[in-house]
Amino acid sequence: MYCRTCAICRFRKGWSSLRTGTIHRKDHLLRNWNLAIDRRQTRRRNALGRAQKRAREQLCRHGFHKKQRCTLLDHANRILVRDPDEQIQLLFHGVVFNDLLHWLLNCCDYLFDAIEGVMTKEMLLECDENIRRLPMFRKSDGTGVRRFKVVCSNTYLTSARRITLSFMWIHSLGTKALMLPATCRRPALVAITHLQIIILACHGRRSYSVNEWNRLLIDSAMVFFDSIQFLLQYKEEHDTAPNAPTFTPVQR
Repeated sequence: MYCRTCAICRFRKGWSSLRTGTIHRKDHLLRNWNLAIDRRQTRRRNALGRAQKRAREQLCRHGFHKKQRCTLLDHANRILVRDPDEQIQLLFHGVVFNDLLHWLLNCCDYLFDAIEGVMTKEMLLECDENIRRLPMFRKSDGTGVRRFKVVCSNTYLTSARRITLSFMWIHSLGTKALMLPATCRRPALVAITHLQIIILACHGRRSYSVNEWNRLLIDSAMVFFDSIQFLLQYKEEHDTAPNAPTFTPVQR
């Protein structure tokens, strides 16, 4: 994460985002906190004053407050995930999920666009009618999930609503997706299923081994994108629009 762009650093003082960033080492940031916050502050222009100023500037570049210490390591030190093969102790051991969230959102949009691309207007209307007939879904604590009026439009949807919509698609299509073209039924259902597997695995409800993570993320992602590629290729072959885009498969 620190090699190119970083989800923690905010102020890079004009440097390019492609520049190699500073490692968020635990001992380095603890040393900056001890120097800039714990020690008595001085306004003199001596070695201590310059060192404290540099420590405050580095904390600000890393996204921390220059006068308030982060207490994450004090209260959540035992629940942070650590990589046993990593010799350098980083400050946030897997706490930042920004890239994972955007990856999930992109996968949801890929799925919605691919399925809608092989459907006619009559199929889209039938999907919307099926989703309106569904009863209200509820969470584990009993609270209701706000219903969807349409499934064929994801405009202005939040990330949570997008993820929920990926579970609603299977109900609107049906367990066999009979409304879709015969060759697209299995790829559409496979893509929805593997996206749901990835979403459930990334929620962090339980811990997995390395082999399980490879199966849940890598293998599922390969099957997911293969199904998406088939749907996009089917759309290109059957698209009769005069300005239809050309789909180029990715070599993996």
